[in-house]
Amino acid sequence: MKGGRRLAWLGHKPSNYEGNDKGNIDVSGDSSAQWSSFKDWISKKYSKVYVQMICYYVRKHYYLLNGNLRELDSIESKYVRNNVVKCLIVLSKFLNRHEEFKNRLKAYDIKLYTQDSFASFLRIFNNHSSDLLGWHRQASAILRDNEKLFLKYALFTGLRRTEAITSFNLIIKLARENRLHEYYDEQIQCVQHFRYRELFLRRTKNAFISFASKDLITQISSSEPLTFPAIRKRLNRHNLKCRINECRDYFGTYMTSNGLSVMEQDLLCGRLNRGIFTQCYWSPSFKELRGRVAKALAQLEQML
Repeated sequence: MKGGRRLAWLGHKPSNYEGNDKGNIDVSGDSSAQWSSFKDWISKKYSKVYVQMICYYVRKHYYLLNGNLRELDSIESKYVRNNVVKCLIVLSKFLNRHEEFKNRLKAYDIKLYTQDSFASFLRIFNNHSSDLLGWHRQASAILRDNEKLFLKYALFTGLRRTEAITSFNLIIKLARENRLHEYYDEQIQCVQHFRYRELFLRRTKNAFISFASKDLITQISSSEPLTFPAIRKRLNRHNLKCRINECRDYFGTYMTSNGLSVMEQDLLCGRLNRGIFTQCYWSPSFKELRGRVAKALAQLEQML
């Protein structure tokens, strides 16, 4: 089995492979100039986590760019199938074969799965974020001081896990270099992610701003950098599930339940639509918005 997995990772083609490798990519290893070029190209466009996923699926399924796309039907999970197709689309763009591959997908009648309203309802119905604060208290009791502080920062900002870790470590780094003012505006108590575009502004997932009290930022500034594997390992050691990603869901629901409009909550979560109203007319007062967010977070802190 071990050898089989390795062959799949290196892009081993199945015995019934029907295509050819003309115009495809060499996935034989990192020493390949073309593969290195591909990794550099995607690293400039996508997040580190997404780049890892692209590399994994491209090395495993690259031959499908020319091969029999019916093989995708054998992938049971529609989410994995979606990821494979998306990664192949990225590869086709790199090889300047996007139109050709798009036509092949159409010919095979392969479409990306999109969640319907019933699936959205089931996600809401099966959501267990109501007990998240209980988990937060349990996790805080076993985590180190800097990890405990990070957990609070993630819950109070609604950032995605990777964004929250990047932001947390960046605050520490800039504070040590006496440059925190470049990232945190004390006047309106706002963490300005948009000033570091390469870290927080991506093609689809963005983080623009987060409101955080001066006291919380001061505590983080005096803390130590952290990594996700260390947090996950400590939680696993105590048989506690890692639910950091759920902090974002809880934040969004909590804020809309405490007076923020959907558009205001979307702004804090890095989602802004491209409608005319947003582009030309909507101009919220950040100072006033910060006041309402601070009031809601003060109530949340009492619940921890």
